[in-house]
Amino acid sequence: MCRFLFRATEKEKQSLADNIVGFMNDTCNFSEEAKNFISNWILTGPDEKTKAYFDIWSKVLDRYLPTKRPILFRSCLRVSCKPIQSFSGSMSAVEKFSEGHKGHVLVCDTKEYMKYLNLEKEHIYKRNFFSIYDLILKDISSSTPHFRQEFYEKYKGEDEYIVRVDLGHLYDLRWGTK
Repeated sequence: MCRFLFRATEKEKQSLADNIVGFMNDTCNFSEEAKNFISNWILTGPDEKTKAYFDIWSKVLDRYLPTKRPILFRSCLRVSCKPIQSFSGSMSAVEKFSEGHKGHVLVCDTKEYMKYLNLEKEHIYKRNFFSIYDLILKDISSSTPHFRQEFYEKYKGEDEYIVRVDLGHLYDLRWGTK
């Protein structure tokens, strides 16, 4: 049962996505509403995430082009065809979520993942990712931060990324035994 059910109108979803992209591209200040969206995303369990969260991330991923190209990881019991999923830039964070090294580790080499970007439709990215950690770090470093330093300190080890998943361009590995 959901403790908190996040809902938003189409206009609110677009406004949140525009603010997140604008803040990361230095075209606007980060809003309190966007901060609340990010906080709620982080604090909400995977079974409690509503369609509204994924609609907003889809809008962000349509328009935001990251400058970094890290290698990302995801631990899961079964490979899912969900179009938007959380990954981590930290293998130790993935290991923590692995439930005893069970299931799969998805690996996304974003340099390869984004290789054919120039062939995609302009301003809509079919394969993309977004660093929540970089957004929080950028906010913390601003003159008027919305996130508290304590929140950042708790969260920074997860190094979370939101990825628009294309399984044909990811590596699927299984946890081994030691």
